[in-house]
Amino acid sequence: MKTAIYFILFFLSVFYANAQNSIVPNSNKYTLYIDNILVGNEEDTDYSKIPAVLFENYYKEFADTVASKKMIKEFFLEKDTVCLKNRLHIRTKQAKDGYLLINKTLSDKITECCNGWNEIVISYVYNGKIVSTKKEVKQIFKLRAKKIQILSVEQDASTKVITINFSDK
Repeated sequence: MKTAIYFILFFLSVFYANAQNSIVPNSNKYTLYIDNILVGNEEDTDYSKIPAVLFENYYKEFADTVASKKMIKEFFLEKDTVCLKNRLHIRTKQAKDGYLLINKTLSDKITECCNGWNEIVISYVYNGKIVSTKKEVKQIFKLRAKKIQILSVEQDASTKVITINFSDK
């Protein structure tokens, strides 16, 4: 009996070993994320998907190709061979793990409830105050994951506003 099971496992492993290594159509396609914010794909980058307060106070420089080279900390490609999805992640130098966690939470919420990022307005509320100035934007970029607590992520379906409320621990 053991021999039959081993034979079947060997047979399956030999014939199906290359299932995820074969050439996959559209395997060169990817979606582009900057600091866990979806901004486009290999054909089109849409910076309007970045929340306005962040774009005006930080990412506007990133849109300039010369300045973006100085701002980039790392690139990495996340390949999902099961779902056939590729994600190109760009991390900027000022973005710390707390800020990335906040954006990852937002991305998950938007994917879950809104079928993408089109026409959504994102509002950040830090310690009970809406983030609106350059100083406040720099403050949330420096947050560490172990020092923040995400209180809620609320969605207003009528106005398409998603508000993430977070504070210090």
